[in-house]
Amino acid sequence: MINKENLCGDYVVIQGHILKMHSSNDGWEVITNDYSLMKLGFLIKRNYLYKEINKNQNIVAFTKYTFCIYGSGKYQIGNIFNNQVILFPDLETKRKIGFYINEERSIDIEYDEFINKVSTIWEERKPIEGFKFDVEPIHYIKKDDVFL
Repeated sequence: MINKENLCGDYVVIQGHILKMHSSNDGWEVITNDYSLMKLGFLIKRNYLYKEINKNQNIVAFTKYTFCIYGSGKYQIGNIFNNQVILFPDLETKRKIGFYINEERSIDIEYDEFINKVSTIWEERKPIEGFKFDVEPIHYIKKDDVFL
């Protein structure tokens, strides 16, 4: 299925784990709740684990956005919250559905309806300057109505 919490943002790959990272004062910080990663140098901070990383550590990192084909249009998946999927149409789809081009409107769909009717879901991954980019630029989650 689709990971409801990791739809877009900056990510790092540490020993096969794809983890969300955030910029910090000294570079980048990785945050997780997976306590099995303590053996990889993560430290406890409040109620989660964190690890500081920087660009010269020779690790893979990327920015990703999640998109889908729903109905006859292409959308960016903005969020999944309270059983609702929030979709932002691309320019061509805005024209098809009657939105103004400069309008930042979304459509909200119930999660189960979305999962049943969406034909394709994919991540577009872009490099982050200074990090290695050793991942597929397009990663499919669902293709031709089949979850991969």
